[in-house]
Amino acid sequence: RVPSLVWGKHPELHPMLGRSYTKGFVHLMDWHATFAALAGYMDGEGEALEVNAGRSAWHAITRDLASPRTELLCSTDPYSTNHGAFLRQGDWKLLINVHYGAQRDENGRPVVGGAHAGHWWPPRAQSTQAYLQAQADVAGAGPSAGSSSRTLLFNLKDDPEERFDLAAREPALVKRMAARLSALWPTGNRITASQLCETSRICLGHDSVLQ
Repeated sequence: RVPSLVWGKHPELHPMLGRSYTKGFVHLMDWHATFAALAGYMDGEGEALEVNAGRSAWHAITRDLASPRTELLCSTDPYSTNHGAFLRQGDWKLLINVHYGAQRDENGRPVVGGAHAGHWWPPRAQSTQAYLQAQADVAGAGPSAGSSSRTLLFNLKDDPEERFDLAAREPALVKRMAARLSALWPTGNRITASQLCETSRICLGHDSVLQ
């Protein structure tokens, strides 16, 4: 979740000058669709678009309307949910098969800079090496990676840092979102975590439990 700045002299931007847009979330692929639609290349606002197809957010941003992006499906493995997947619907984010534990070397020691899953890391306030060492120390106190997995539910509006798992408190919501994820999965309309990580490092088991 990264703030974006929109600047330009387009007349439709005037009503939102100096204001913040907070009516939903917009994914990188939606910016692509927005720019393409502005150039007249495609219609990115059709109702029949697939869940992970880009949607033009121009009208939403310039008119302060709800974002056309309501869902996002992402998986670590493009062929299976066994290694972690998440579905976001509005403010809610459901994660299934989230693996927990430290990545260790052949001697059983936590790898500095490794993929330590299931931990929340505070904002960095020191050198990169010291920060990665601190992560390894924290993760090393727990089990090894892949030793367990779980289902997590976060409300991103109230808890943007994903510290408080609400899965036990909201079982009906977990069931509904899990069913939706299962229904969407066979369509193949999903983004892999590796695609996200290539540009923003926001994948499972890296910078936080799930960012």
